[in-house]
Amino acid sequence: MFSHPGQTAESFNADTHCNFIKKALEEVGFDEPDDFAIAQVADSTNTNPAIARKLGIHHVGCRNHCLNLACSEMEENDKELHAVVEAISDNHRKIRSSNVLSASLANVCEHAMKLKGHWHGVASKVKGKSEIRWTHMTDLLISHVQSAEEIRRVRRDCSALIGLAVGFVLIHPCFYVSVTQVSQTHSDRLDDESVSSRMLKKIGRHTSYLSPIKESTCLLQGKGLTLAQGQDILDTLTSLVEAGRGVDGDDFQFCKLKPDKYSVGNKYDSDDDFVRGVIKIQVRCSILLCTLLQMCSNVFSPFH
Repeated sequence: MFSHPGQTAESFNADTHCNFIKKALEEVGFDEPDDFAIAQVADSTNTNPAIARKLGIHHVGCRNHCLNLACSEMEENDKELHAVVEAISDNHRKIRSSNVLSASLANVCEHAMKLKGHWHGVASKVKGKSEIRWTHMTDLLISHVQSAEEIRRVRRDCSALIGLAVGFVLIHPCFYVSVTQVSQTHSDRLDDESVSSRMLKKIGRHTSYLSPIKESTCLLQGKGLTLAQGQDILDTLTSLVEAGRGVDGDDFQFCKLKPDKYSVGNKYDSDDDFVRGVIKIQVRCSILLCTLLQMCSNVFSPFH
């Protein structure tokens, strides 16, 4: 916007962003950033906190990003969860990278769907692992449980599930043999342990708490959410985690999430007191607004 024709930014570091922001504010009549803003709300990558420091304003970490970082750390520190995710993603990667296995699984899933009369409980495609967001864990594990029986069938008798081979078996037996050989070679790549009852039991221990954590993530992405509302969602999650951890039968029994990573006082906000102050003001304003709306409702009620 402010460069000469033909010029482009050579880097996108904190200094570059600060220069752009200052020039943009100058265009609308503000000499200093703090004349216009007192804080920024953004994810807590290295660049954003540095921008806030250079501009002399507060940095408030995105609550969803804080939760995302905490969940990524949870996977790294939980050896069983990490091992399960790696094993499942490896199997799914093999299926997705093989046309033979992908087609076989699709055929099996379609057959299962016809038997059930609906797609519920049948995963038509296995999920892959994402390196960006932790929510891949929930989708990955759930899709694996849904498709476990179908993967077993592909592993057990992959060649028999290719409709094309069956269609040509009487016309050209050699074609059937070639497909069978290729199918068996591909199916041998799949790990029996990944669809064993022991593995599915492990998955169940983790999806029981991963699913409600993912629900919190979805709520945090709601349009127009205030900082107070976002922190309230996280505080509710914290109470569930702390109350259920180690309790037999509780959804969060095996959860190793650390709430201090996303609670007020985490290392991502530049000023904890500022964040607490904003939340307090927003809560008070919300209460005041509700009170005013109730008063207006009483005044203009036809039965008043």
